Amino acid sequence: MANGSPPGRRPGAAAVAVVLALLTVVLAGCGGASDSQGDGGGSAPVAVSAPWARTSPAGASTGAAYLTLTAAQDDALVGASVDASVAAAVQIHATTMAGHDTAGHGSSSGSGSATTTGAMSMKPVERIELPKGKPVTLEPGGYHLMLVDLAQPLRRGGTVTLTLRFAVGGELSVGVPVRDNAP
Repeated sequence: MANGSPPGRRPGAAAVAVVLALLTVVLAGCGGASDSQGDGGGSAPVAVSAPWARTSPAGASTGAAYLTLTAAQDDALVGASVDASVAAAVQIHATTMAGHDTAGHGSSSGSGSATTTGAMSMKPVERIELPKGKPVTLEPGGYHLMLVDLAQPLRRGGTVTLTLRFAVGGELSVGVPVRDNAP
């Protein structure tokens, strides 16, 4: 063909390669640290791995979801939500042990907590700090997402879609499989 393509190459292959190279450069620039609005452009500001929710017994009013979060820059998980057909609300919780926060943060024994020595309890927290590049795991006995006022029990094999809200990274929807135990 007389379009200037070298022999053995399809017409337009060079144009496709140029477009793909430009697209790669543009997308790489979208995820920079100057993106303080967290609009989700480019690569994800927070990576999510190993999400799961524990099955709940019939009649249970709460459920729990767990996952690991790794932020591309310093950030914090500041909230979460779920469709009303699943639960009325999602709260960020930490499991505490009588004046000691098992999620990694000491708590004051004068905090008015209703726990007694040796007793475990859960308490809502406003945020979970996500240091740049350091995985933070929400797991049984530590931080977790509490699904409040379940519309129906969480059944094995189902999936719950959670919307996670970050201080810097904006919002991210995550499909969370329901399992009997951790993956």
